[in-house]
Amino acid sequence: MAFQLRRDTTANWAALNPILALGELAEDVTLKIVKLGDGTTPWNSLAQYGVGPQGPTGPANPRGQVTINFGSEPGSNEASIAVSDPNILATSIPFVQFAGVATADHSVSDHNYAGLFISLTCSAPTAGVGFTIFATCSELMSGTFNLNYSWN
Repeated sequence: MAFQLRRDTTANWAALNPILALGELAEDVTLKIVKLGDGTTPWNSLAQYGVGPQGPTGPANPRGQVTINFGSEPGSNEASIAVSDPNILATSIPFVQFAGVATADHSVSDHNYAGLFISLTCSAPTAGVGFTIFATCSELMSGTFNLNYSWN
């Protein structure tokens, strides 16, 4: 028994806008997508399956860990650290959060609660260079904290 999909171009599917039978599969040969009929929804409103054209991609899962240092007692209200990554784009969006990893100065619990007192922000990235992470606090902080960063 042979299995054959109903097939047509994007322009023809859009113009005809047929209702596919319940369970009927049909392929758009232009976009390389498949739609599954439900017996009531016209083609133009059906969800698509499969992969369309691939857009630009960047490095997979860019991430890392850095240690930010507020200095020794009495400490400081501000600290920063530069993150270098030659693969970053000017349009990338960096993210940062406290890592649940102890340092010589602070326990895992300190890291878990640090976000209540310390604000973390990132600069706009410079393509091919990286970005800077800034930490600010209304109180003087001292010692080091581990941070996880990523960007997309």
